[in-house]
Amino acid sequence: MQPVLHSERLHLKPLRRGDAAALHRIWGDPEVIWWGHLENLERTAAFIAELEQRRTSWPVGTGWWLLIHRDEGTVVGDAILQPVPRPTGEIEVGWHLAREHWGGGYATEAGGRLVRHGLETLGLGVIIADIAVQNERSIAVAGRIGMTRRPTAIVRLGFVHGVWEIKR
Repeated sequence: MQPVLHSERLHLKPLRRGDAAALHRIWGDPEVIWWGHLENLERTAAFIAELEQRRTSWPVGTGWWLLIHRDEGTVVGDAILQPVPRPTGEIEVGWHLAREHWGGGYATEAGGRLVRHGLETLGLGVIIADIAVQNERSIAVAGRIGMTRRPTAIVRLGFVHGVWEIKR
């Protein structure tokens, strides 16, 4: 079961099929998802269905969350805690913010909340984040939530990524 989580300014609500329009505001924006945005609402709905199928094999308590501003009720982004797409068995944290919410600290707040959930509630020993080396904003978020960069890099989706980690 994927729980609803809370932080100072956000409700982290598990992503469901009915959330396609909200997710598309983020994943349909080529400036936000510059490595391969979702071109239309139908593709976003199909993406959510794919996630729901994959989630059946993920550890309990992991998944994708919509980030909803507690006072305004608006969706500011999404965040993930899921198995990394390679055979290491590690869990990754990630975040994607609607462009109008960049710079407001929401990624740091959501990423930090998911890291605490993973380490403290789920008992994970380590959580990683694959971050494209040119993504300076996400690199800064990783540092703010206590992650450090491993000495190795990987190629993911055609881009070189640093692998960041935090341990319990």
